[in-house]
Amino acid sequence: MKRKIVCVISAATGDLVIVGEDELQHAARHFVLPRSILVELLTVILKDPSEVFLDTSKPSKLYKIYYKLEDNRYLLVIVKILKEGAFFASMYSTGKKVKARHSKMKRIKI
Repeated sequence: MKRKIVCVISAATGDLVIVGEDELQHAARHFVLPRSILVELLTVILKDPSEVFLDTSKPSKLYKIYYKLEDNRYLLVIVKILKEGAFFASMYSTGKKVKARHSKMKRIKI
């Protein structure tokens, strides 16, 4: 099965994050935004995150990338790191704080 790639974004983590069509459509369910603005929002979060955590509890590593909005709410982007590359997995709002289980993970300095 071939993955339809929407774009590739250079993230603050140093990874080139591959954004697939299916994953972008999944994230779009959480936001009422035109597609081009959703991609721009994703780009801003990946390039200028507020906090980044690394989950190494699973076979594939996961970055939990947070972006703090002006009203103190957070958006979360999840990036899965595989031997084939870094892949966008999901994006959604987490409310006014970083999830407690994420704050226990390794914090990455950007």
